[in-house]
Amino acid sequence: MEQAQAFPTGLVQPEGSMRFALDSLLLACFAHREFEDQAPHALKNPVRERKLPPSLQAQSPSCHLAGELGAGAGSSLIGLLLLNPRLAGLGFELVPELVEAARENATRTGLASRLSFLQADCAELAKEQGQPYLDLVLANPPFWDEGMGKASTSPLAERARRGRGSLELFCQAARRLLVARGHSYFIYPAAQTARLVHALAKAGLGLRRLLFVRAWSGKPALRVLAEARKDCASDTLVLPDLVLYESSSQDGQEGQGDATPAYTPDATHFCPWLEARTPRRH
Repeated sequence: MEQAQAFPTGLVQPEGSMRFALDSLLLACFAHREFEDQAPHALKNPVRERKLPPSLQAQSPSCHLAGELGAGAGSSLIGLLLLNPRLAGLGFELVPELVEAARENATRTGLASRLSFLQADCAELAKEQGQPYLDLVLANPPFWDEGMGKASTSPLAERARRGRGSLELFCQAARRLLVARGHSYFIYPAAQTARLVHALAKAGLGLRRLLFVRAWSGKPALRVLAEARKDCASDTLVLPDLVLYESSSQDGQEGQGDATPAYTPDATHFCPWLEARTPRRH
C-alpha cells in the first residue's frame, strides 16, 4: 500500500498528544535487528490464540507475537511489523483517543489483519493472571516520575511524559506477558541507564544488549536501547555506539553548519526510514 510505503508520514495523532518522534523508529529498528538475529524457530506461546482478537487469530499460527506497552498512536509497533512480515502485534494503551488513532494507523498502513490495539493499564497488565503469550515486547516508558522535568500544558502529552513508578511498572508488565526467555526492548534516556538496568534486574529481565545513541560523534549519548530477556542471566553485550548525524562540512562545528544535518551512513543503515530525511549533497 502507498501509505505503508510512505511510513512514517501520514500517521494520525490526536490533538494535544505527545508527537511521535525518532525514538519510536529507533526502537522498532533495534527490536527488528536483534530479534531477527535471535528469533526462536519454534513458537513458545501456545495459549496466544485465546488472548488474541479474532482479526489476529488467522495470522497467529505462523507468526511470533509482538506487544507494545504504552503504544500511543502505534508508530513503534507499526514500524516493527512493516520490517518483519513474520510478526503479528498487540498494542496496549491506556488513553482511548490514542487507541483509536493507533487502530486507524494500522488500517492506513495495511496492517489491520496483523495488528490490534487494546485499551489497557500497565499496572493491571503487571498483575494479569494466566499464562504469558508474547514472544517480544516493545517499551518506550515515560522518562520522568511525577515532579520531574517540565510539565506539559496538554494532559495527553503529560501522561506520556511522566507517571509514578512507570519504568518499574513497564518492566513488570513485560515480564508478566512474555513467554519463557522472551525478548523485551526498551528505549530510555542515556543519563538514566543505571535506573533502567536496576528496573530490568528487579523484574527478572536479564540485560543482554545495550546500544547507546549519540547525536554527534564525541558528544554524550542521548538515548540507550536495551534488550533484556525473561529469566536469563545479565550477560550484557555493549554494542558499538550509533551516531546519528554527520559533522558539518561547512565549518567543522557539529550542528552549526547545515540547517538540516545529514544522517550518517550507519544511521540510515540502522533505520532505513531516515534515508528519505537525509539531505542530498551537491
